[in-house]
Parts: sequence; structure tokens; C-alpha cells
Amino acid sequence: MIFCGILLVLTGVVAFFQYVQGFFSATISAIAATIAAIVAMGWYETAVPLIFNAKIFDSAAPIALVVIFAVTYLVIRLVIDALVPGNVRVPFIVDKVGAGLMGLIAALMATGIVAVAADAMPFGPAVGMYARFPTMDQSDPMYGGQNGQMQDTKNYDVYTGDKYPDDANESSVWLRQDDLLAGLIRKVSADDGSLSSGHPFTAVHPDLLDEYYGQRLGIQAGARHTAVSNQASPEVSVKGIYEPPRPIPLVDGEPPTMRIAGSTPVPATLAADVGQIVLVVRMTFAGKDLADDADDLMRYSAASIRLVAGQPGNNVPFKDFYPVATLDNKGIAVACRPDDFLFSDMGQTRTIDFVFLVDRDNVMADATKNPPFELPPGTFVEFKRYAVSDIGGQTVQYGPPPNPDKTPVIRKPSVDTALGKIDGLWTGAAAIDTSTPGAAGSSGEESSGGDNGPTAAASDHPLGDSGLGYISISVSNKLPYPISAGTSNDAGTVQLPGGVGGELDHRQWTQLTVNADTTVDQLAQPPSEDAQELAVDPNTVLVQVECSAPVSGSSNQMWSWGNRLADFALADATGQTFPCVGVWATAQRGTDHYLVVNYKNFDDKNHLQPLSSKKGRPVNVWLAFQVPSGTPIAEIRFSAQTAVDSLNFKAQ
Repeated sequence: MIFCGILLVLTGVVAFFQYVQGFFSATISAIAATIAAIVAMGWYETAVPLIFNAKIFDSAAPIALVVIFAVTYLVIRLVIDALVPGNVRVPFIVDKVGAGLMGLIAALMATGIVAVAADAMPFGPAVGMYARFPTMDQSDPMYGGQNGQMQDTKNYDVYTGDKYPDDANESSVWLRQDDLLAGLIRKVSADDGSLSSGHPFTAVHPDLLDEYYGQRLGIQAGARHTAVSNQASPEVSVKGIYEPPRPIPLVDGEPPTMRIAGSTPVPATLAADVGQIVLVVRMTFAGKDLADDADDLMRYSAASIRLVAGQPGNNVPFKDFYPVATLDNKGIAVACRPDDFLFSDMGQTRTIDFVFLVDRDNVMADATKNPPFELPPGTFVEFKRYAVSDIGGQTVQYGPPPNPDKTPVIRKPSVDTALGKIDGLWTGAAAIDTSTPGAAGSSGEESSGGDNGPTAAASDHPLGDSGLGYISISVSNKLPYPISAGTSNDAGTVQLPGGVGGELDHRQWTQLTVNADTTVDQLAQPPSEDAQELAVDPNTVLVQVECSAPVSGSSNQMWSWGNRLADFALADATGQTFPCVGVWATAQRGTDHYLVVNYKNFDDKNHLQPLSSKKGRPVNVWLAFQVPSGTPIAEIRFSAQTAVDSLNFKAQ
């Protein structure tokens, strides 16, 4: 803790000096230091590109911070000393106690600036034996060399947390000067703060100290810790933001022998937790100025990239999100810890897909469930401190489409070997290919992918062996997308060439079939003839169970649940069951999305008929059940067996 000790000594020296000067002088210094600290924190980033050359941007921010603080403090102090040349005498006890207190405030402000400046320097994870989050040295880890021989090495200051930031294990300097300063600027710049300008500090830096610490992780000493991109020279840009339609196959970006003991192994797929969504941000990097001169390699880490999003108007503050993986050229997520060393060869323009786990409330409106949707204002992506891309208002689509860059990130040989053994979003039997009849995702023969059935959706509540996973239950008689009936009449038979057929009554569908022949956008054309509501019997409601679809397998395997609709049922507390009366699902073919619907099309046994169209990959599935209003639903059953229990849901 050498760094903490240095700050403690500096604090004592400054406080003692102000104590000797007396209460009045120390008060002036405390006020001047506080004002100077606020000015420095508010303006140093603006000053960096104005007074420094890009070649020294790594150290420009801390230099600007210290210089602005010192100049502002000296100007205020000199002006006040000129206007008030004498001292003010107060009682002895007041003078000494007050001088000590004011001196301590001035010292905390000054050393807080020093602490933040040190945080912003291009050091390693630890500064003078102080690290904001726990680290450890790793002795003799082994990895496979280029010729297949095992190599041993030693890793220093390895970040030990499973996520970043690891708030539960966060530490601070002894007197918390840096936290004090960051909290002060957050307070005065807030909407209700004394220096509010309508653009609070937290809209740019939700957690400044965590950001600066992250920028020191996973980048070698001597390498470039910052990148510059602006409108005049847009070397870094965002080309698209996507939400994957299903969990992504996942492998670790490092061999197991390179991980510290006790590290949590990566799961087989990358899927969002409850309350989160997966976002893939596709970014392009152009120009050798982003790389180090010696080898044209761009060095970075997951912690040097952040996505900032929030909706303050909905009481959701801005928050930093860091990527948890990158995509390889097959669409496989390669997991990266915050301090993993990442490299890209900048001999040509690179296109890299970064995968984020983002809190749903930070990017989506309350009523939004699926793409497309627009990101809220103020959302941006930052790469290595100065390359900032504003993505507020950009539309999130399903995707991403295949990456044209075949080597976006340089991988270790053992990782490349692991990647070669599995399929990703864009390859294999699970990929969508509509170019030829019978391809995976079409209605022809099964494609290869094994005979063991579909791989179930990542869910805590799988619905038996159907391959579906329970997400939520609600009451609604609306489809997820409007469907044009091709007529403005309130009732009648509908049969359209786009694969839509059914019966209308009072502008509600009493019976409906939609084949996956028309994209969801085209289904709603023209809007004046849309019908989105489903008819239910009197005194009943329509209960919808939203499910995630299988994540892999052949096309027929991933749609096999559509042949077993009669096996799904809801049950109340007495055991009375209610059969499935409708099903609809979104399907993906290429980058387009389609809707398939079967509502109240029964066979001679009064069972819901199987889905007639199974084209593309199922993404989201909704099962519909007609239930008497007010019925308490206790469980979901599949093949007469309980799949999800303890629902405690009232159908009303």
C-alpha cells in the first residue's frame, strides 16, 4: 500500500501547513481547493484535445487534471490574497480547530486530484501496491506454443473477479480522496445540483474510478492505452447493434491452464439472465494510428471498452456495461475476462463484434420486448477513453449478420482448435440457409445435426423434453405483431396469398393461420387493415405463456414441439387442466423475421393441429390457453407431467 501511504503523508503535510496558517487562511484554501477541484474535474477532458498532441494522449488526462486544478487554485488564492491582504483574528480554540478542519478539506481535495490523476495514468492494475479490485500473481501457468510444445509463463496482477466491476470486493485508498472527489462532481452536476447544466457528470462517467481502473487492465506496459476518433478522423465507428435471436455458443478465450484456480468455467452458451438482454455491437477499426508502431497490433481488453446506457426519465440511471465476449468468424462467442489481452492486426480495417450483457431497463421501454427498438438518447460506446460513438436513437435489430472480417481478433492456437469443433450463429445445421430447398431452416429434408433431438433453450424452467423454455406468463388477447386482414370489413373469411387465412368477427380473429411466408414488417401492410386481437369465448381470458425456442439441432428438430401442441396444458390448484388453443412463433431466415400462427384450428379430437409451417429457425414462442376469468393457475404441464409449478398466477 505504498501509494496509499504517499497520499496519507501528502494529506498530512498539506493539512499541517494550512493549520499553521490559521483558520481564516485555511478556510480560503479549502474553498479555493474545492472550487479548483470541481473546475478541474469538469473541464480536463475537454482540454485534452485542445492542448495535447495525440501521441501523448495516454498521459494527457492526468496532466490536464493536475494543471487545471493548480492554476485555478493559484488564481483564486492570489486574487483573494490581493483583495484581503490581512488576516482575521478569532478565538484561539476556534482558530486551531477550524484551521485543522479546513486544512484537512483542502488536503483531501488536493490529494484527491493526485489520486484520480494516478488512476488515469497508463500504469498496470496496481499502483504502488494499491489496486481498486483484488489481483493476484499466477505462478507457472502452461499454454500450448506454436509448435505444439507446452510453454510456461508467469502472470502478474491477475484480476480475480468473475465480473467487472466486482462491487462486493471493491477497495479504496485509505482516506477515500478519489471517491470523495468523484462523489462531489456527481453531486454538483446532478439535475438538482448547484452547478447543474442539464448534462450531469454521470451521463458520461457513471463510475469514473472503475472506468479508469478498467483501462489499465489487459494492456501491456508501453502499449497504447488510449485511442482517438472524431468526425474529422473516424477511425472507430459503430456499424450496427443487434440482439441475437437465441443463445450464442460460447468458448473460453484462454486455455483452462491460463485461468487462476477457482475461476468459474464458461457455460456452453451465452444467454442473458433475468432482467437482461444480449447486445452485439459491431464496430470497425481503421488506421494504423490505433496500433502500436512496432508490430501494427492493436492492443485492448474488455475493460477498455464500455457501453453506457440509461433512462433517467424512467428513474433508470446511466450505467457502464463491459463486453463479456467477442464473436469469431463463425458467430461463436469467445469469452473474455476484463483483463484478457486482446489483439487485432491493423494491417487492414477490422470489424469486431463485441457482446454485452445489458440490463433491459437501461435500453428498452417498458412495453418493448423484442427488436426492433431504438436505444435511448445518451447511449454511447467508448473505446480506450477517447474514441466515442454516439448510438442514442439507433435501432437494435435481430442479428448480427455474418461478419465479413475473417480474423477480427487474433486467437491462441488452442482456442482456434476449440472453435473449429463447434458451429456458431452463422454456420452448421443451426444456421439459416434459404438459398436451396431442403436447407436448414426450410421445409425440406432435415439437415445434419445429430439424431438426439433439439438442444433445449437456456432456461431455469424447461417445458419437459419439448425443447422450449418457460420465460413468462400473462393475460392478453393480442398477437406480438399486427396482421393485415386484407379487408376493412369487421367480419368475414380471410384468405390471402401471403399465407394468411382465418375468420374475423368484430375485427378479432376467431380462427387464424399464418405461414412463415411474409416478413413481420410486410404482414402489417397496409396498416389500415390490421387486426391484432384474438377472439375468446365469453367470461374467459387468453393466457399467453412466452417461451424460448431450442438453440440447436436440425430444422425439423427445432420445430418438433410444434407437432406436440396437444401435450401442453395449464392446470389450476384443483388439477383441472386447460388445453392449448393457439400458438405463434417468430422465425428467422437469414436476417429477416417471420411469424407463424395457429389459433383455434382443431382436429376431429378437438386438439390443436400441429403447426403447418416450420420454415427458418424458431426464436420466440407463445402458447395460448383459454381459461375462465379469475382462475388461479398453479402449473404448466407437458405430456401430463408438471413442467413449471408454483406459478401463483391469477388469470384476469
